[in-house]
This record gives sequence, C-alpha cells and structure tokens, in this order.
Amino acid sequence: MKNKWLVIVGTGILVVTITTVALAASNIKLIVNGREVKPDVPPQLVNGRAMVPVRWVAEALGAQVDWEASTQTVRITTGAPKPGQPATGQPQALPELFQDVAAKLAGVEVPVYVPTWLPGDGPFRVAEFQADKDGYRFKVIRGEEEYPPVVENVPSSEADLVVEVTAANQPFLPYPTEGQLLGQPAGDVDLDGVTARSFGDGMMLTWSAGNWAYTALGHAPGDGVRVAREILRALPGDGYPVPGASQGKFRAAQLGNPMHVTASWTYDGKTWYTLSGRATPEAILKTAESMILLSELETSFPAATASGGSEARTTLVKYFHVLQEVANRRYGGFYSSPEAQEEAFRSPYSFLSSGLQEKYPFDEFRSRLDPVADLQVLQLWAAPGRVDLDATPPGEESFFVELKTVEMLEQKTAVVYYSGYFTLAREGDGWRVTKAEVEPENLAWKLGGHQPWRADPAMVANVELRRVLDAEVNSDPAASRVTRLDDGRVVVMVPTTGEKPEWHKVILVPLTDGTWRVLSWQ
Repeated sequence: MKNKWLVIVGTGILVVTITTVALAASNIKLIVNGREVKPDVPPQLVNGRAMVPVRWVAEALGAQVDWEASTQTVRITTGAPKPGQPATGQPQALPELFQDVAAKLAGVEVPVYVPTWLPGDGPFRVAEFQADKDGYRFKVIRGEEEYPPVVENVPSSEADLVVEVTAANQPFLPYPTEGQLLGQPAGDVDLDGVTARSFGDGMMLTWSAGNWAYTALGHAPGDGVRVAREILRALPGDGYPVPGASQGKFRAAQLGNPMHVTASWTYDGKTWYTLSGRATPEAILKTAESMILLSELETSFPAATASGGSEARTTLVKYFHVLQEVANRRYGGFYSSPEAQEEAFRSPYSFLSSGLQEKYPFDEFRSRLDPVADLQVLQLWAAPGRVDLDATPPGEESFFVELKTVEMLEQKTAVVYYSGYFTLAREGDGWRVTKAEVEPENLAWKLGGHQPWRADPAMVANVELRRVLDAEVNSDPAASRVTRLDDGRVVVMVPTTGEKPEWHKVILVPLTDGTWRVLSWQ
C-alpha cells in the first residue's frame, strides 16, 4: 500500500478561501472519533466557517504532519493507523518478523522484550542488529518487499526508521540541546494542573510524575509547551506509561520537521528498555505497552507448522495430523478390514506416554475416537503458565489447543468444537503426550444469560486472577489495560489494589464459542 500525500502550501488551516476576515470568540469543541481534542490554537469561526489547526485533526486521525519551511509546505501522510488499530498494508505477523532474530538473541542473559505492535505501514524489516550477553539493539525499518526479514549490510536511513529497540544498563542519554537549555531557566509553567519547569523561554519543559521524568523540546521559544501538551494527552489516565515499570524517562523532541520520541523504562532497576522513533507520543507509548517477552511470542497453528517450532510442538502437530489421517481414511473406506483399522489407530496411540497409556488402554482410546470423521486444529499456542496451575515443570511443555471435529453420532453428522490443554514430556527417544485435558465448547452458552463476562477478556482475566491469587486484585475492569495483538490474542494488565499497585500480565485467546481462555499470566 502506497502512502497518500496531501500537500497544503503556505498555511496550517484546513480551509483557506476567505476574502473578508471576521473572527468569533471560540467555544467550539473539536471531537475526533468521539475523543475531544484541545489544540493550542483554538478552533475559530471565520465568516461562518469553523476553522481548525490541521496538525491536530490530522494526527488525531493517525496521519503524520511535516512542515517544510523552505517551501512553506505542510505535508500530511495518511496510511499510518491510529495507535491501537492493526497496521494496514502488506500483512505480516510480527512474531514471524522476530522469529528471524530469535536465534541471535539466544545468548542474551537479560530478559528479551520485543514489540507486538508497530506504528505505520509495513512491510517491516529488522536492521543494524547487535547483541551480547548484557543487552541488545536493533532497528525496525520499512523495507522493500524484496528485502529479507533481517537486512544485513544495508545501511538504513532515518526516513525508513519505524522504531529502535534497545536493552542496556542505562536509559537514553540527553541531547546536547538539553544541556544547553538547562542553563537558561525561565520559571514554571502550568499545564492544566501539571507544573513544569521552563527553559530557554519555553523551548524546553521538564516535569516529573511518580517515578517518571518527562522532557518536551520544541523548535523555538514557547514551542516546548505544545510538545508537552502532546505528551500529556497521550499518557494513560492511570498515570502509568508502561504497566509494571518501576521507573522511566520519556522525551518528545521536535527540533526539525518530524517529531522524535523516546521512552526508557526498567522493570527491575537493572535493565533499561528503550524505544525511539519518528512517531507521535501516543504511538511510542502504544508500542511500549505492547512489549512482550520474546519467549511468549507464538504464531498461530498454520504458521507454527510451517516454521517448525520446538520439538514438543512439532510432535503435537504430528499427533493431530495422524489422528486426522486415520479418521479421514476410516470414514472414506480406505481400510479393508477391522484388523487394518485397529492397526491404524496404533499409530496415534504411540504418541501417548506410558503413564497415559496405562490410564487409557488402547480399546478405550479407540472407542473415544470412533465417532470422529474429521479433525482440524484451529489454534495451537504455547501455554507456559496457566492461571489454574503453577508454571509447567522443567522438562515439560504445555500447549493450548482448539479443535474442530466432524463426528458421526447415531447416524447424524455433528460439528463439535473442543478446547483445552496438552502437556508433553520427553520419554524414550522423543516427546510423548502426558496429559490431555479438553472439553467440548458450549456454543449456546449465551442463551443462559448468566455469565456475560466470559465474552470480555478484561473480565475473564480479572475473575481468574482473583480466584487464584492471594493479593487483592482491583475488581474494576476499567482499571485494567487491554492490548489487542494482530494475531487475535489479547494482553490484559491487571493491577492490584493500593497506592502502588503491582501489575499482572494475562494473555488470553478467543474461542469459537465467543468466550476467552487464559494462556498464561505473570
């Protein structure tokens, strides 16, 4: 998808076709997609027409606005989605993007976090990758379609940069301009209840809130106020820019045409994670909120099958493939005798561990599968830590699976959906299934009307955490932070109660019946 350009020459107003100017006092509210926007230059009535600053409207709609002083031109680039919405253009699952660098990050000893949402259009590529045991650094750029996912030996330009991701032992360093302006204090500025210190006649503003420090840099005296207000508008209502962070720094600077925004934070006081790029404060905060441990990034079943995955996952995929093949051949009349059918069922049965075979003898295993004429895997996700259980023991791997089966029940054909967990462990010369806990989904559950919360991922996360944790979880779903990933999953950050809440990250996946199931939590 090509970017679309709207060029406005010589003005910053949406409509400029006036001969006689008459200004009215402004009580005009500017509401974009249901959200009130308060520009530093208020909307005005000019000869009966409402005139609004173009930057505020365009950026609220997800566009990028640049000013070219040399040509007196405002350039508006559309095509970049509003933060919180999936990127348009060439579809590309972010987990696949970062799978290509996963092997290179294997030697990193600090926790590896990567974003699951990026501002703007793809295709995205990874460039200028560096890593050692103490940290890592790479850039996500917009690359040409013929580029490989990880661009080697190709220098990236600043114009291609989407975001730079860094993990190191310190946050971002100050700009030289900041040091110069700190020597020019200009008093305090009130930003709708937030008191900021002004430097260089308002070119730079600084303030603190909680354990976060903020810096706003403009291109001229007084312009730091505009940048500071953009930061404040982008901050979440609860005042926590990155859930779970113990400390952080945030800077937005517009010293030239594009705005450059940087966020640094730490979870443990040791490793600092930094995101920076040519984007709005809202976009960088949205990207920071989407950061997730690389080990938790999983693709859906088809992609996982194509890319391999772990040995345990590959074994489970083969198990379902064999089940499907046996079911299809049996109802297709492939087997010529009962003995041939029995021998065919021995193949999937061999995937079970000795303990599971002892629990389910072969005849019982076969009788359970007798009605199945077809089987499809709709979802297969790693489930390293489930809400109702402790973390999977070492040497085992757990997976959440959703299945669709076609079953012959009393001469009638029925489609049945199942969901649940499979656990595998090493036994003998490979991986074997040690637990299989699946149940039919109730597609008519909504008709009862007793548990509407099961359709709300924030409510499900809240209810499940309150059920198993000793800590007091904030029971108000509005206090939770919800991030929807492009692959369909949802990350819900649930706070505990108290002045300094702790945050629990819950990852959920939607089921065919319209409910949500927890994959993992921490």
